[in-house]
Amino acid sequence: MARRVAATAALAIALTVAAGICTWLVRVRAVADAVVQQGQLARVLIDASAPFDEKTARSLWRPGLSVVVFDEDAGRLIEARNGTYLSRALPPGPEGAPPGGPPGAGNGLPAPGIGLPGPGNAQQPHSFVASVAGALAHIAPAHVEGDILTITVSPDTDSLGLWLACDAAAVVLGVIALAGIAAARAAGHVRAERRLLEAKSEERREAAERYQRFLAETAHELRTPLTIVSGYVDILRASRGGVQAFDERIVEGLRAETARMRVLVAKMLTLARLESPAGVPRLLDVAGAAQASLETMRRRYPERTISLLATDAGSIVIDADDFADALGNLVENALKYAPGTEVAIAVSAHEGRTSISVSDRGPGVAADERERIFERFYRGRDRSETEGLGLGLAIVKGVTERWGGEVRLESVPGRTVFTLTFPLADEEVHALAR
Repeated sequence: MARRVAATAALAIALTVAAGICTWLVRVRAVADAVVQQGQLARVLIDASAPFDEKTARSLWRPGLSVVVFDEDAGRLIEARNGTYLSRALPPGPEGAPPGGPPGAGNGLPAPGIGLPGPGNAQQPHSFVASVAGALAHIAPAHVEGDILTITVSPDTDSLGLWLACDAAAVVLGVIALAGIAAARAAGHVRAERRLLEAKSEERREAAERYQRFLAETAHELRTPLTIVSGYVDILRASRGGVQAFDERIVEGLRAETARMRVLVAKMLTLARLESPAGVPRLLDVAGAAQASLETMRRRYPERTISLLATDAGSIVIDADDFADALGNLVENALKYAPGTEVAIAVSAHEGRTSISVSDRGPGVAADERERIFERFYRGRDRSETEGLGLGLAIVKGVTERWGGEVRLESVPGRTVFTLTFPLADEEVHALAR
């Protein structure tokens, strides 16, 4: 990114310099054309033998030009320059010669374009910038001679110098501004990249901490059933060869703890799958998927009452297994923590999103626990008597984050509602809008 900014800045600076050069060349071209045009006008005036006065001199002058007229009969020198009109008598020449002589003829008079002598008969010197501008422009003056008048039209080097100074200043300021902008943008990109690297580093650190915590919590959860199973095995080994028959409680204990480990491993695999890249999604009919989940839960918990109210819920883009895991864990969570009450599932669509809510009539969730219940292995206070692993709601949250949905909790004593929302598929949005 820094290289791109530097390349863009270099291109902009090059264009700025090129624009300054082009502006200078256009100005020089305009002054050169004005010299030629006013020289032609001077030729017309001389050929017409018109009397030469201040008005005539002013008619020859244009901005950026210097017009010098030598009137041999009147013995005077006239200059129109910078919008001003200057005229003075020339000193008498040698005996038998007219006074003065043409400008620049070694008579002490100013050459064309130099200007008239100032006070004290000292010529006004040109500035260094004016001299450089005159050398760079290299515009030849128009020199027109007649019987009486000699007119010289030349560029005003002071005006060219001012133009060159302004043009150069504009280019320099533009280059400085562009360099400053480029430096600021480059610094901004560097800061953004540094923040991105820091954020990625923080994410990796948090992921490593979550992984280590997950391993520790998993080991802790597995240790209990493994200890129980190991104890039962020791009992069986001690009674081997004896006349004592197997205690049915041992067999049931082994079966229960084995099932607990099997559920734990299945949920761990689900969580691992949710942290890997998503599979190929498909269009899923929400109402149909909710009905399938309802039937599964009824077969697993035949003694419980589970109802479903599904309106036109449309379809969403999601992995079917992920959706089944999320809804199944919500229903199972309600069945465990609200024993003896009905669990209701409601499915609907509104404003481009589909909602799946699972409600129960249980004791509710304390306000200070509503954020933590989505953490792995968190089962809340005073829940030790309820069988569970504390992974179901973590799976629900993982599914919603993976597919751009969200999970909300509303709970008061006697009523708890978990609501999943997912964006409808595009075609479903258009169909419901109609």
